[in-house]
Amino acid sequence: MLMEKSGVVERTARGVLLWATGVSCIAGAASVRVTCRLADGVRVLAECADVRAAQMKLRELKRNGPLPGPIEVVLSNGVHSISAPLRFTPEDSGTEQTPITYRAETPGEVAISGGMRITGWRAGGDGAWIADVPQVRDGALYFRQLFVDGRRATRARSPNAGFYHTTSLIKTPEHTRRQADGFYYAGDDLNQAVAASPDVLLVAYQSWLSRQYRIADFSVQTRAVRTDPMMDIMRPRSRYFIENAPGCLDAPGEWYLDRKIGAVRYIPLPGENMRTVTVVVPVTPSLLQFKGDPEQGTYVEHLRFRGIRFEHADWTSQGRSISGGQARCPMGFETPETILESGAISAIGLRHTTIEECEITRVGAHAITLLQGCSDNVIRTCHMHDLGGGGVYLFWCIPQPNGKRPGWRPRGPFDRILRNVIDNCFIHDMTHVFNGSVGVLAGACAAHNRITHNE
Repeated sequence: MLMEKSGVVERTARGVLLWATGVSCIAGAASVRVTCRLADGVRVLAECADVRAAQMKLRELKRNGPLPGPIEVVLSNGVHSISAPLRFTPEDSGTEQTPITYRAETPGEVAISGGMRITGWRAGGDGAWIADVPQVRDGALYFRQLFVDGRRATRARSPNAGFYHTTSLIKTPEHTRRQADGFYYAGDDLNQAVAASPDVLLVAYQSWLSRQYRIADFSVQTRAVRTDPMMDIMRPRSRYFIENAPGCLDAPGEWYLDRKIGAVRYIPLPGENMRTVTVVVPVTPSLLQFKGDPEQGTYVEHLRFRGIRFEHADWTSQGRSISGGQARCPMGFETPETILESGAISAIGLRHTTIEECEITRVGAHAITLLQGCSDNVIRTCHMHDLGGGGVYLFWCIPQPNGKRPGWRPRGPFDRILRNVIDNCFIHDMTHVFNGSVGVLAGACAAHNRITHNE
């Protein structure tokens, strides 16, 4: 879909590149074709501008009567940019006789990207280059990852390698053995300038996982740091590093986003030319969401996705959607939209759907999460890499009132995650953001699933 913006429009071989101050997006000029396979051949039902338009066209066709046969939505070669997740609800379902397939025109040559290109780089001080991002200054965007020519850049951190260590914990009698209000640090590991940075995070390694904390209070005199939220699963001498403060930007390959002025700074690696590199940031927390209502008996079903690369999705604030202490399980129950941010592809109430020969990469959370009521799905021959979290998660726990710990036992068939197949997938290069994540997990409410031949 072509968006109206001021600036120069440059036509390229595969689409239209819109240039604005500091940012650009690729809007697919090549269409998305909706076809139907009939007894006498393949009929073209519609030519659409983008995937959302094709989705809306299919809803319209279904309102006018049953689909005449199996449907294919063919994405032309190139990058199909989105600024919010593609959401599928029960009205987007196919049937057993007339499934709906979303496929690449040429496998491996089609991407659905939640990314935005950053342009207009100029040299700054101390070896850093600067680009303006007006959407950040205006409060419309905040991103936590940045990719340079497809490589994940390092969010400014200190120390640049290794860790600092806490010297002891800030405890009160009410705390359990490993709870703490914060910690004491050594020497000059922290300073007032870093602590005062509005978006600074402390990334603490706690036994088998890491968590991100904001600084609630800081004292140079006592070398004490109180965190938000309270710390848990901590040992007196635990590892941590500081992330996302301007004073941490001091090494090639690091970047920092200044929310106040709406500018991103990056120190290039040796040999990188900031006038020619492609810099992309994610603008959406996930790419593909399926939302049925298993408790009411409504499902999204009989869909297929084949040969598509899904890339560029961010992670949410302090990992709210995957905050589970065991293997970073999906645990964000504030709203259904929050829990569906746990994966680049995520689902509640998805059945009889296949994702095959797809690639999921450059994302901030897990690759795929199958949640409440997801059954009889197949994920086969997919390549998942450069992930902030883990690979494929089959998991659901039951929200409880008044902040109580979620329940682990299904309340009925609608909670169960059954008979899914995860087969022959290549899952690697994980946990860039959320340590403790795993490649494949079948957890609470999951049973009778087949996990075979993955590596």
